[in-house]
Amino acid sequence: MRKQLLPLFFVLSLPAALNAQQIATGAYWSMAICEDQELQVWGSNIYGQFGDGTNNSTNTAIIIPGLGPVLDMQGGYGHTVALAADSTVWCWGRNDFGGLGYGTTQGSFIPQQVANLNGVVAVAAGDMSSAALKADGTLWTWGWNNYGQSGTGITANYLAEPTMVDMTGITSMALGAGYMLVLRNDGSVWGWGLNDRSQLGAGINASTTYPDSVQAVGLTQVVAITASRYYFSAALRADGSVWTWGDNMWGQMGNGTTDRNHVPAQVPGLSDIVAIADQIGQGHICAVRNDGTVWTWGYNLKGQLGNGTNTDSNVPVQVSGLDDVVAVSCGMEHTLALKADGTAWAWGRNASGELGDGTIINSNVPVPVSGICTATGVAEASGLARPLTVTPNPSDGHFRLSTLPWPALRGAIHNALGAKVMDLNTAQMSGAETIALGDRPAGVYLLRVESGLGTATTRIVVQ
Repeated sequence: MRKQLLPLFFVLSLPAALNAQQIATGAYWSMAICEDQELQVWGSNIYGQFGDGTNNSTNTAIIIPGLGPVLDMQGGYGHTVALAADSTVWCWGRNDFGGLGYGTTQGSFIPQQVANLNGVVAVAAGDMSSAALKADGTLWTWGWNNYGQSGTGITANYLAEPTMVDMTGITSMALGAGYMLVLRNDGSVWGWGLNDRSQLGAGINASTTYPDSVQAVGLTQVVAITASRYYFSAALRADGSVWTWGDNMWGQMGNGTTDRNHVPAQVPGLSDIVAIADQIGQGHICAVRNDGTVWTWGYNLKGQLGNGTNTDSNVPVQVSGLDDVVAVSCGMEHTLALKADGTAWAWGRNASGELGDGTIINSNVPVPVSGICTATGVAEASGLARPLTVTPNPSDGHFRLSTLPWPALRGAIHNALGAKVMDLNTAQMSGAETIALGDRPAGVYLLRVESGLGTATTRIVVQ
């Protein structure tokens, strides 16, 4: 993400600003990775899920010392999982069922490395379980396993160390309360574990411990998945549509009813979606449209829908006063968003300080997170035309950018969570050279090119 162009004497008089590049939530706390790859946290810390050596909560963002560069993170009910820059995995916090993955059920207030796990490219956290995807395509799981959610076929109450899942072609994963979903490289969605409310989307309510046995019905060309802390699931397809299934107590299916979806069904009236929350809360879902607006639906007792009310909604509603958003994450009863300018905004429950605004007062509209790594980011200039054309689109990860009508200063590609995955060189920005995403997974990406006028953005779909 870019720095704002400032007079030289002003730049020299202040420390360099940093962008927040990625966000995530635990049940009652929030996290961000800054441009320097430091991890910041705020909210509840009663289980030591901050990793700062204490269990002191805070209502403003603090840096976690001594962890080193962090590339990815997720939070469960009381523990945190992080991917370090050297492709190792570190966990800390609550550990009743071995979710920290280092062989015991003893919790930790400081990060602990997960043994014998290297070459990792992504991590996930469930209520009390964890998972890691390696570069070789293998999936490893550990922690709570009462319902067979580890996907290993093992029926033990918990797994205290990582165990490999016998499935190939996995590109991403999501952990819910007692169940797990995976996205495969053919765009299909599979799941295992607890299925009493059709959260696996297979049209039946039977739970399973073997991964190949349950496929979400009728889902193709899926680019992102998410699983809930309360028995429902969602998927984003390459065409920008959102599909939901499972429990619907608070209208989280988004279809205008409270009737359960036993198989995936499209959310009506919702289109051009480029990102869904990496995790979804107790009863609400969040999605980002290609115009940077955020849409939410479901449970709203603490104002977590962000539309200025505390009334549940069984259809998507727009979050008030928020645009230029690139990523969202849902805690148990709060929501966190990352804007293109590197700022974070939050709304909903705040009894533990999870909104990070320096108070413990709930808010049903977005408030800025205080003290987070601040920056000017890649906000799109007001009124800037968006002439970017990419061909082909969708593609296999190889494409060209059309000739630009204005000089390009710099460009980059970001994934659906807002993290930068590659910079563009001059030849690529001029259209003279093919852009190749390499072995990065299928999904939705955002291509941004800066000019002196601002930043133009377009969506890329890789199949």
